[in-house]
Amino acid sequence: MTEVLRLNIESLFPMEQTIDHTFNILQYYKKKEMSKISKPKQPPSRAMSKQDELLAEQTKYFVNYGKKLTRMEALKQFIWNAEKRAFMGRTGSSWSGHAAANRARSSPNGQCVTPVPFQRTERTKTVMAVQQRYSKRDYYKSKIYDPRTKHVLGRPPSSWAKIGLFYLIFYGMLAALVAICMWVFFQTLNPRIPKWQLDRSIIGTNPGLGFRPMPNNTESALIWFQGSNRTNYKPWVDNLLEFLDNYYFPSKIAKGSGQIKTCSHSDFPNDDEVCEVDVREWGRCNKDEFFDYHRSSPCIFLKLNRIYGWTPEYYMHDDELPDDMPKQLKDHIKSINSTRDRRNIWVSCEGEMPADKEYIGSITYYPQNFQGFPGYYFPYLNREGYLSPLVAVRFERPVPGIVINVECRVWAKNIKYSRTERTGSVHFELLID
Repeated sequence: MTEVLRLNIESLFPMEQTIDHTFNILQYYKKKEMSKISKPKQPPSRAMSKQDELLAEQTKYFVNYGKKLTRMEALKQFIWNAEKRAFMGRTGSSWSGHAAANRARSSPNGQCVTPVPFQRTERTKTVMAVQQRYSKRDYYKSKIYDPRTKHVLGRPPSSWAKIGLFYLIFYGMLAALVAICMWVFFQTLNPRIPKWQLDRSIIGTNPGLGFRPMPNNTESALIWFQGSNRTNYKPWVDNLLEFLDNYYFPSKIAKGSGQIKTCSHSDFPNDDEVCEVDVREWGRCNKDEFFDYHRSSPCIFLKLNRIYGWTPEYYMHDDELPDDMPKQLKDHIKSINSTRDRRNIWVSCEGEMPADKEYIGSITYYPQNFQGFPGYYFPYLNREGYLSPLVAVRFERPVPGIVINVECRVWAKNIKYSRTERTGSVHFELLID
């Protein structure tokens, strides 16, 4: 910076002005140096003009503040400094280089142009020239990969490798921590026994009732077919075949260590056994007879939803039968003399409205001995090979051409019934063309 600011005093001012300015600057620096003895260092004053600052920078290096110089001695030392062999503040080599620079900066009319303080280095010029040759596309390509510095997205490959290694270790440890937490969590769960049961579970203690076949439209409960048209009723038969596949081929179910046995009211299954569902007890509601859909006497299968650990409470005596139970079902229960054989969840189906009861016709239930779900299938304990019991309901001769609203209901002491909330029962419609 000092070399840039050193200017030829003669090229800036006439000799008379130079002498006056020189002694003014010397006087200024003498006062400033004396003030430094008692005051801390302060930034240079901005009250001086630009010319005064340039002259002060030139004369600063040779002024000896430790000596008391007279005005004439200071002027002589400025003109010729024997110690530094400098004339007018410059050495001989500095004068030769400065004169060449002045000639280059001089205008054609001989007037001196004010020099620029900043001078670009060769490296700066090279960088600016390269930047000027860059297009916008090259600029963005260099941001992705700079072939000069070998940087990728502003980072060297080693930096990217360190970052990748850090995040690999970080996320690896995070995944390991999550895996350990999940492992500890699953140790508290049993794959076959639910943690929350009966009243503590969302399902509760009131099992629901379902029916098959189901319409394709889940918002509808209408079973509509034409018995004389095989193509028309075949989708309903196929729906039942898909649902009953495990019942006809129980070998498809994973049995594990469980054993299947033929149960009865006098022979309940043991802890490692499950009861068999005998498809031969379904009578005419079998796949060989197309579930009687071709005779316009459709079979509807009812299934009770599974609730782990739930045990039904049975109607063991005649005086326990509810008043709203259908007469046909009451008569059937009263015909069973053994209280042991009464341990069933009973089922009844009838029309919802008086007109529906008239149009529905006669109904047959399978298995015929129970008209419900035998009690030896309960409680449900999620054993391997277990199949839910089914009740096949055959509508022998419903009136064709009329939509019949059907309600099927299950009966046990601890099954609550509500038609509005559809608890303890199921609703569907029949329409036979």
